[in-house]
Amino acid sequence: ASGPSAMTTPSASFHLPADPLPRFLAVYDAARDSGRWYEKHSNSLRHASLALTTIEGRPNELVRRMRRMADELKGATNLFSPMQSAMRYVFAAHLVALGVDAARLVVEAERLRGFLRDEKLPVSNRSYVIIAALVLMEQSIDANGSPRINRDQAARMAQVYRAFKADHKWIT
Repeated sequence: ASGPSAMTTPSASFHLPADPLPRFLAVYDAARDSGRWYEKHSNSLRHASLALTTIEGRPNELVRRMRRMADELKGATNLFSPMQSAMRYVFAAHLVALGVDAARLVVEAERLRGFLRDEKLPVSNRSYVIIAALVLMEQSIDANGSPRINRDQAARMAQVYRAFKADHKWIT
């Protein structure tokens, strides 16, 4: 949709309603209503709902897609993965927005870990690698239509990290 009621970007999945607050509240309510009792006030659901707010579709359907994707992420990773925590809802919401499946994120996060190791950067099994993978996947989709992360992206990430590290020794 375009025109005065919405703003769109080159990324086909991004849609900002003219009045995003009611849209966010509808998505967040759908996420809370469909969740388990202990998720009702989850920060992760709130952040996932923010991402889903910018996707066209009915709130209940978007939340169903996000939960299905979150279940796939949980099933595709080991017990100590950040994708086992409530953060998987945030990751899943971004995957829904990108139109990418859960298995691709798992593969790209591992690919990025390898590239980061090659660059001699700290690598862990924590959320920051997954978040970086999501950002780089989105850049790849916008640049060439493929969610595949390449070595040049990781090298650029390493340059930025080293520049920060040079000015701020405490960054780890």
